[in-house]
Amino acid sequence: MTVDKIGKISDVSAVSGPAKASGPAPAAKASDSVRISSDALKKAEVQSYIEIVKNAPDIRADKVAEAKSRLASYMQDSALQGRVIDQVAQEIINQLLR
Repeated sequence: MTVDKIGKISDVSAVSGPAKASGPAPAAKASDSVRISSDALKKAEVQSYIEIVKNAPDIRADKVAEAKSRLASYMQDSALQGRVIDQVAQEIINQLLR
């Protein structure tokens, strides 16, 4: 298949290089600025807190170990044993009623 010239289109090889701009380039404006609204800043801060919470472990092993240790020491004292059991039971009830 042969494609001939259409209308006044000439040979593609005759195209010259890119045209050069005449005159000096316009100076950049020194007054360009970006403003971030206070709402956007607050949302960004909240988003960073959400990421911190998402990456935090669900169970803090150090706190669990400390609580077990303290509970074990209280359970060794028979006078405190009844009070400890009552307080733990009351706290469980309080948490369930919330």
